[in-house]
Amino acid sequence: MVGATIAVTKPSSWLLKSKSSKTFGQANPHVQTNIKTYKNPEYIQTICLGDRQKEQQKVTPTTWFQYASLSKTIATAFALEYFKKNNIPLETPVNELLSQTKSPFRLKAEEYIQSNLAEQVLLKHLIDHTALNLHYVNGYPANGSMPPLEELLVDVKVIGIPGENFNYSGGGFLVLEHLIEAHSGKNIQELTENILNDFSFNPKTIPQVEYAYG
Repeated sequence: MVGATIAVTKPSSWLLKSKSSKTFGQANPHVQTNIKTYKNPEYIQTICLGDRQKEQQKVTPTTWFQYASLSKTIATAFALEYFKKNNIPLETPVNELLSQTKSPFRLKAEEYIQSNLAEQVLLKHLIDHTALNLHYVNGYPANGSMPPLEELLVDVKVIGIPGENFNYSGGGFLVLEHLIEAHSGKNIQELTENILNDFSFNPKTIPQVEYAYG
């Protein structure tokens, strides 16, 4: 379960009124916040805001949230080990490596920038968020299926000079997953089994509890 742990010096009523403020960074249809006080560090107050499913079920202290971008830390650790094991430098152009696989996918630039910039995207740019768009990638219910990765890649584009500016990109990790699968000839579940076991995490054992949708 993912929430935000913050320290506040104001009463919880202030936090409740601040739901739509910058306190939560972005507007969210549902938020679960855990608060620990300075005077009693062992005491945690959980505040639940919004609907677990729009205009249907409310968020409760037992609602589970997506791991979301916290998974990128694990994905990066895995990718770095994979490329190191296969003697692939992080300065390798993405499209060049894709051309060595059976994948027809290639990175392309947005229409408003030079098309050759797509050839300048390196592996490290997928990880450090300095080349692609698609800030947010929608999640999918754990008890359902997600569309093929190739469908999600359609919207991924190069939006600037690679490595020049930071622009948060969930799309970079979609490309990273597809690239590693295409290069290895194996699916990502099989490839990451060992590292997930090291973290004592098994997606197959996620309990069927109430989830926040969206």
